[in-house]
Amino acid sequence: MITREQSSAVLDHPVLDSSGQRIGSAAHVFLDDATGAPSWVGVKAGLFGGGETLIPVDKARMDGENLAVPYSKQKVKDAPHVHADARGHISPDQERQLHDYYAGAMAAGMAAGTADAGTASAGTATDTGLGTDTETDTDAGMASADETVALPDRDLAGGEPRTTADAGMASGTARAGMDPSAGRSEDWSGRADDRGTVMTRSEEQMHVHTERREAGHAGLHRHVVVEEVERTVPLHHEHARLVREPIADGDRSAALAQQGTELADADYELTLWDESPVVEKEVVPVERVRLVAEDEVTEETVRARVRHEEIEIDGDIDQGVEGDAGRRI
Repeated sequence: MITREQSSAVLDHPVLDSSGQRIGSAAHVFLDDATGAPSWVGVKAGLFGGGETLIPVDKARMDGENLAVPYSKQKVKDAPHVHADARGHISPDQERQLHDYYAGAMAAGMAAGTADAGTASAGTATDTGLGTDTETDTDAGMASADETVALPDRDLAGGEPRTTADAGMASGTARAGMDPSAGRSEDWSGRADDRGTVMTRSEEQMHVHTERREAGHAGLHRHVVVEEVERTVPLHHEHARLVREPIADGDRSAALAQQGTELADADYELTLWDESPVVEKEVVPVERVRLVAEDEVTEETVRARVRHEEIEIDGDIDQGVEGDAGRRI
């Protein structure tokens, strides 16, 4: 099992199967929510369709900078394909499905190893020269292997009881270290769709929009300012001036009639007037002031880094149909 510190070192490095064959590259390492320990490694390879293929790392080990897992490339290829949610989590049902699959794969591998051990014992008995011919000892070895591999009473596909030939084929297959189901007739129609040969390529696209935000404040405030004002106005002032006029002969009769023929004292008074400035103030509206917002349009160039996915073709691809192996799409 790898540690959390080693999990970052395996990213983008090859993942090797039980025979040392490259499965793909490690794209993600999934950590357990409770313990924080690595639980699964997501393998990205061109031959897998529909997202990453997850492999448990509880029995994985570091092989230099590579990650080695105790499963064959074919077993990993046939594993259920799951998709992580937006938070990078897989559901408990998906995790349970993967656990059941890889537990079955390990059980099948252990059964195959036990069958191989039975065959080796039979071969040893033949070599010791116990008076039994090779054919008899070989049959004994096959019988021993048949006892080791637990065969079901009925065939998985047809529901009919297994024949002796079926049992022998399954036993021989187990001794060869292969999948016990190999060698049986299977219907391959529709397997391409079931195994997920379609992969979706996604990319980030930049969409730019604008948002309204406060840029400042503008307001009006009225206050009183005192200033000195000057005005020049004309003022009238009266003063007395003595004017003497001789009375002509023709005007004497009228003058005697007005004043009389007797001499007497008399007073005459003239009122003099002048003007002084008087200041009066009144409030008069002279101007209306208001604030308006004017829209000014400017242009700004926005730059951002966007990501896109690329799909690489890997594995045994028909050159005439798919193109060159390793070609990037």
